[in-house]
Amino acid sequence: MAHENHRFNLLLRNGTHPTYNGPASLNPIFSQQSHATHYALFAKFEPRDTAKTHKQNFDVGQFTVSIQNYTGCVTMGLSSVIGINISNYDEEKEAFHVDGFSTGRVVELVVCLQPMHDNFEETVTLKPKQQLQLEQGDLFEVRVLSKLIDGSFSGAGRNRMERTPLILDDKYMYRDGEEIVLEEDIWKDLSTIKILERSGFVVNDETKKNEKQDAKEAIDKENFSTLVKVRRTGERTDPMCKMKSSDIYII
Repeated sequence: MAHENHRFNLLLRNGTHPTYNGPASLNPIFSQQSHATHYALFAKFEPRDTAKTHKQNFDVGQFTVSIQNYTGCVTMGLSSVIGINISNYDEEKEAFHVDGFSTGRVVELVVCLQPMHDNFEETVTLKPKQQLQLEQGDLFEVRVLSKLIDGSFSGAGRNRMERTPLILDDKYMYRDGEEIVLEEDIWKDLSTIKILERSGFVVNDETKKNEKQDAKEAIDKENFSTLVKVRRTGERTDPMCKMKSSDIYII
């Protein structure tokens, strides 16, 4: 079986569904190993109007993302849920297409994780102006941005080492004898994460770029769309080789 078919199912449950308020409401959406720890992300999406029956379209009112650490010596935590970027398939995603089911849209959830961080759950409640319409057949993907281990543990300050590290963040640092080396462009990446976290949760629908937006919204969305595309040198970009993709079903 082709590896692009080895992906999760994201179930959007109507308020009338028997498992709506039960433990089965959590969906696996991402799994990988990082910092010698295997972890997974889970999500629960809730409708804005629980009395409405959603069939092909699901109007999201709020959702919760949680992280579960399984094995490893470093605890991974959820720093923030940054935003959602909606776009149409590019050539890479054509392998995910299911005839008669797929919409051709990609809904990308961007989250920030941090090693040695003890927040394991984050709930996002959408504001009245924030519209998030998910459709059955959408491809849901997760992009993880990595936040540097806190300086009290890693010893890293702004552009330099400020103290003796107790543990190295192997995403950004390595040891060479007495010298602790910080990866090139580390501060550019971390500044991007800081900007995104400071801006608050953003919904950016690239498929509706022609719709009117007020000036502030347009700026926020443009910045988000640009900044989430930042990737660190050496990061794997193959979307079919990570457990980070889900098909959306409305039940």
